[in-house]
Amino acid sequence: MPAGTISNRSRSRYFTNSRAARASSVTRARQSVTWLPKQSTTNRPVRRALRKPRAPRTKVQRNKNAIYTLSRQVKQLQNQRLGEYQKNIQWCHLEGGTLPQSGSPVAFLVNDLYNNSHVMKGVLTNGVPGFAENSTWSNVINDTDIGAAYQTLTRENDVLSPVVYKPIFSRINLTFRVGWHGTWPLAGYIRVTILKMKSYNQTSKLMTQLPGNLGAMRYLANESSNRNYFNPDYHRVLLDKWIKFTPEKSTTTAGTDCNLIQRTISIPWKFGQRETLRPDFQGDPAERFWTNVPEPQQTWCLISCGANLDAHLQKLSLGRCNSWRDQHGTT
Repeated sequence: MPAGTISNRSRSRYFTNSRAARASSVTRARQSVTWLPKQSTTNRPVRRALRKPRAPRTKVQRNKNAIYTLSRQVKQLQNQRLGEYQKNIQWCHLEGGTLPQSGSPVAFLVNDLYNNSHVMKGVLTNGVPGFAENSTWSNVINDTDIGAAYQTLTRENDVLSPVVYKPIFSRINLTFRVGWHGTWPLAGYIRVTILKMKSYNQTSKLMTQLPGNLGAMRYLANESSNRNYFNPDYHRVLLDKWIKFTPEKSTTTAGTDCNLIQRTISIPWKFGQRETLRPDFQGDPAERFWTNVPEPQQTWCLISCGANLDAHLQKLSLGRCNSWRDQHGTT
C-alpha cells in the first residue's frame, strides 16, 4: 500500500468516530424523518395513578371543616333574615360658609345611610365648642324620562328601614376644588379621618363626644406649629388620609393668574360583619341619628382644612354609594 494512503477499513473507522462524520449522519437522519409536533405530557389517568395518597383527615380537621360549613350556613340564614341586598346613591354639595376651615371642620356619620342625614360643621361660641347642621345627604332618584322607563337606577331607589339594618359597604367620593389668586401662593393640606369615639367618664371635665365637641377638633391639618393631634385616649382612628394641594405656578402680581386644582378622593369603606344598627326611629329616620344609636356604634368621617387653604377652598362635593340589608325597607 503506498505511503500516505488510508485503507478502506481505516476510512470507515474514521468516518464512524470523527465529529464531522457524526454530524453528517445526524443531518442525514433528520432529513429522512418527518418530525411531529410536541406531544402533550399531561395524562390525567396516569397522573392520578402516580399521585401520592392523601393523608387521612384527623378529628381536628374534620371538626374545623364542620365549623366552617356551619358558619357559612349561619351567615346565609342571617342574610335571609335581614332581607335582600339593597343600595342607593347619595349626594351632598358644600360651598361658601358650609365649607370646612382650619378652625371649623366638617363631619358626618359614615354608617348613617338615611336620606336627609346631616353633614355638620364645627363652631366655637365664646370658647364653647358646638356644631351647626350644615347640609344634608339626598338620595339620587329616577327622572321621569327614558331612564325611568328602562329602570336604569331602580336599585338606587331603595329605602332604608328605620327599625334595623345591616350596613355592608359605602364608597365615599370627595371632590375638592381649590383656586389661588395671589402672589406666590403656598401649598396646603386637606385631611380626611374616619374615627370612633372611645367611652369616657361623663363626670369628667373633658367632653369628647361628637357632634357636640366638633368645634374643638380644629387645626388638625395646619402646616404650622399650632397643629392639633388626636388623643388616643379618646379617639380611635380607623383611617387617616392627607391630601396635598400645590399650586402649579407662582405669580409675582396679585390677581393676574389663577391656579385651579380639582381632585377626587375615593374611600371604599367596608363595614364589619357584626355591625347591625337598631336606631328604631319614631319619625324621620335622619332627624337625630346620634341620639338613637349608642356612641360606640357611631363611625364618623372628619374633614379638616389647613390654614393655607382657608381662602382658597372653593367647593366640596360629596357622593357615596351605600349598600345594606334590612327586612323593613322598601325596594
